[in-house]
Amino acid sequence: MTWVLANYRILIVGAIVLALGVQTWRLDRCQQEYSNFKVTIEALGRAQKAKLEEDAKFNNEVTNETIAAKDRAISDLSTRYAAARKRLYERSRSGGVPQAAPPATIVAACEGGSAERLADLEARILDLLERADREIAKYAALWEWAQKVR
Repeated sequence: MTWVLANYRILIVGAIVLALGVQTWRLDRCQQEYSNFKVTIEALGRAQKAKLEEDAKFNNEVTNETIAAKDRAISDLSTRYAAARKRLYERSRSGGVPQAAPPATIVAACEGGSAERLADLEARILDLLERADREIAKYAALWEWAQKVR
């Protein structure tokens, strides 16, 4: 006990060095765990970014294909409508305007298969458009006649 009392300074310095050593070891261990955590998070972030870019690329491709398909369908339908209007004009000039199908047949046409139904529905729509154009032409002729009668 006398040695302890005589060398208390050495014991205090030793206790401080031991405490500093333990704290340094704990700090190194925490820094290593944080470094591992940081590397893991960065890897997950890169993987997520790559996945998001891949998904965005796929969505853009699908969207572009869908838009192109819709544009082709609209262009095709517009071309058909223009051709139907031209035929209607030519027939009205020659006096042979065809009779359009009644609306009940359009409903009956929708009950078939999907591809057939779409083609038939397009034909029926074009027929309705022709009929509407014919009615407009009749109205315009009646209007001209009414203006002459006044």
